[in-house]
Amino acid sequence: MQQVLRRQVPHTALDPWHADIYYEEVRLHTPEDPRAGPYVMPLVTLRTNPCRWSASAGCVMCGYHLGANRAPVTDQHLVAQTEDVIRRVNPVVYPSLVFTSNGSFLDRAEVSDEVRPVMLRMLREAGFQFLTIETRPEYITSNRLYAMVKAFSPDTAQGFGPHPISVSFGLESSDDFVQQYCINKGRRREDYLAAFDLLRSRGFPFDCYVLLGKPFMTAQEDVKDAERTIRFAADHGSGYIFVMITNLVDYSLTSYLTERGRYTLPSLWRAVELLGRLPPEYRRLIQIKGISHAPVSPRNYARTCDLCTEHVKGAINFWNQTGEFEHIRAIYPCACRNGFRKGEWAVQAEASLCQRIVSEYQILAEELDIDSDLIPEADLRTLAVAENWA
Repeated sequence: MQQVLRRQVPHTALDPWHADIYYEEVRLHTPEDPRAGPYVMPLVTLRTNPCRWSASAGCVMCGYHLGANRAPVTDQHLVAQTEDVIRRVNPVVYPSLVFTSNGSFLDRAEVSDEVRPVMLRMLREAGFQFLTIETRPEYITSNRLYAMVKAFSPDTAQGFGPHPISVSFGLESSDDFVQQYCINKGRRREDYLAAFDLLRSRGFPFDCYVLLGKPFMTAQEDVKDAERTIRFAADHGSGYIFVMITNLVDYSLTSYLTERGRYTLPSLWRAVELLGRLPPEYRRLIQIKGISHAPVSPRNYARTCDLCTEHVKGAINFWNQTGEFEHIRAIYPCACRNGFRKGEWAVQAEASLCQRIVSEYQILAEELDIDSDLIPEADLRTLAVAENWA
């Protein structure tokens, strides 16, 4: 994985005094949100040092490392970036915002434990009412949670919530085999469950991202895994579930495989299919992401055909803002949808997922001059049996 993800990755030295900010149309629906209904969400990505997991291994589809700063970023820089956010985002118009780093906001290698409460206090004093941060589960501790809420919401700090800070996770899949060997997430289901339990016990809402467009899987396997993961996240208390459609990011495994004809971005019809399969009580939690905005612009986004891509994306955006499934039902029946059903959706694998992954890993080892003995075949096959992918 390191051989693929580290090929000629640029050693970026971004402006450390200003944050990345873009806006995305969303729907707010939980009781903690200061507004309900359609909302234009500011997404602030601090220009921190890279995600620690990205530096050591990396998820197969991720491009956040391209927005990170490989020159040292200090606490002074992060305070300046927070001041930049306060100047550029009006809290009266945008009381709720995503405020996070290029990996894990709770990792002290990206945002130190000393500067984090300073930044959150600045945001509170500026008038912001609700924050969402993103992190890997291993960086969540009771002390960090308490320091955050004390800085941003001192009125609720002595109680057990609800607190106006939500924590987002890149769960991607609830299946340990898929997480480990299709995504290279480096975590297990039990890690997320422990983090969920801690957040609930401390009165913090949380959200989950679910990946659609996982490599090595057929379209039907991918959608079924996403559906199971959505149910898992919802059943364990996730207030929002964001289905992230894979887009093509440079210096990623999915990019490497695409260049060699062994991976193709999913059709947007795959997301439409997923929404249609979900019961209303799960569907209402879903918003579809990754189709038009990103902190670092990808090479390509998922699409349908030249005639209907913008129409389908528009319907998905209306769904995101309103939660009214009629926008999805009203997508006109373009001929390419039949092409999707007869092509991508109809593909049946000739081998098990476990066998396909072992075969692909062997090809990668040969291409990248890696010792094939490093492929953990015994562990891979054992986990595949446990998760029914053998």
